[in-house]
Amino acid sequence: MLENLLDKEDRRKLLFFQLLEESPQFAVRQTVIQDTLELSDFLFEKTYELLKEDLVEYSLEEYFQLDKDNITVSLAESGQASSDILLEIYLRKSLDLDIIKSIFLNQFRSVNDFAIDRYVAYTRVYRHLKLIKDFFREFDIKVSKKFVLDGKEEDIRFFYLSLFVMLYKGDYSLYKNNNVEKVQVFIDRLNKHSAKKLSEFTKMRLTHYLNIILVRSRQDGELKEEPKYETLDIFSHETEVWYLCSDFFSKYIKVSPEAMNQEILMLYSILLTEGFFKAGVAKRIAKIDEVRELNHFFVEKFGQVFSVDVRDTNHLTILSELSLLHYELSFFPKKQAYFSGKRDMLYFEESYPEYFEFCRDLVRFSKETGKLAIWENNVYAFYQYLFLLANSVPLDFILEPINICVDFSFGKVYNEFILKKIPFFSELAFTINDEISDATDLVLTDSTSLYDDKDVERIIWLSPPRPVDWSNFAAKVLEIRLHKHRE
Repeated sequence: MLENLLDKEDRRKLLFFQLLEESPQFAVRQTVIQDTLELSDFLFEKTYELLKEDLVEYSLEEYFQLDKDNITVSLAESGQASSDILLEIYLRKSLDLDIIKSIFLNQFRSVNDFAIDRYVAYTRVYRHLKLIKDFFREFDIKVSKKFVLDGKEEDIRFFYLSLFVMLYKGDYSLYKNNNVEKVQVFIDRLNKHSAKKLSEFTKMRLTHYLNIILVRSRQDGELKEEPKYETLDIFSHETEVWYLCSDFFSKYIKVSPEAMNQEILMLYSILLTEGFFKAGVAKRIAKIDEVRELNHFFVEKFGQVFSVDVRDTNHLTILSELSLLHYELSFFPKKQAYFSGKRDMLYFEESYPEYFEFCRDLVRFSKETGKLAIWENNVYAFYQYLFLLANSVPLDFILEPINICVDFSFGKVYNEFILKKIPFFSELAFTINDEISDATDLVLTDSTSLYDDKDVERIIWLSPPRPVDWSNFAAKVLEIRLHKHRE
């Protein structure tokens, strides 16, 4: 989505790079690149050379190296960065982002003034502004004729929060220095009351959010929605933090008492999802109707698919994390539209196929059953459900043990050596022995014919096993566990 804010040339370079990045071997034939991006020979060569120049200009050579011969273009990566860094660089220098920032700071007075100030053609600014207005509409935000943002205040704030966190990280030069100092003093005071110390990312995100509030408050950017009083009751026990927040907002933001409560509630909600409060608050949140309904939906579907109650494993963690996620989905602006870096989910799809399939189907089913809080945030919800299950529910809770017979020609001691290594290779439950039985799922051996008369899966290894042998073992285990799951 953010790629749409780039100029054609920068977008072309980014797509060129991403094609290489997403290729299994980090190499793509020139003809494939030209066909995919619809590039002439001239544009192909130009894009390649400009991309190489960018790697030098932006000091990215330590992360990436581009090379090509007459047939193939290849990319060497250090593993310390991705195409997201290029996207951020191109966005920061784009005309569209300059306009979006200027509107946020209430500095965009007219197309003509902006064009003169930036030494850009009037027609170009006019054309880009029209595209930006269309872009904002995707987030339920409008830009008025006087270039003022119009829409739900929380939608506007979270749009800019997501954008600025992604692009600027710990760079707060966009805001007034004295505001940044006030905010950081407040966050330091908050941190003393946190159940666990705030991470650097959380502090960075809070710094942006509170500075956005200070900017928006000068433009009458007040939360207009009625406070969710049932949620206020849940937070009422945290009085010290409430008064600390109230003191900050009353000093620096002029709002009505009703709006003050709403401001604190929104900040509390952010703090809640960042693990600021003690576990007791998550228990109280689980009693909110919307959260309780979604928790039940998840637990019920999990039981139907896996024939177990997810609450029977790591009970407190599961319910607490589910409640936090469902609170976020129910009461925050839609996550669906907001920005995040590229995520390659292949690891989870290959390592946790049962959870991957379950989360995908759960999100799809949420649409059919009217669970809009999930469906309207379907991509974000899918990721969070998958991460939660992978982190909190061990695979041996939902899967039968895989029975493995280990029988190598080197004898008993070597068999025992292999037996000890297998559990370190996977978190799956294994039943491992050196005798075959009717329950055996897989035989590991170095004999090519010893088990020909047995109806059992085999993997023939060299002794000692090579990396490729372990890889074949992993593939076969995945095949067996999927078969067991779908039986």
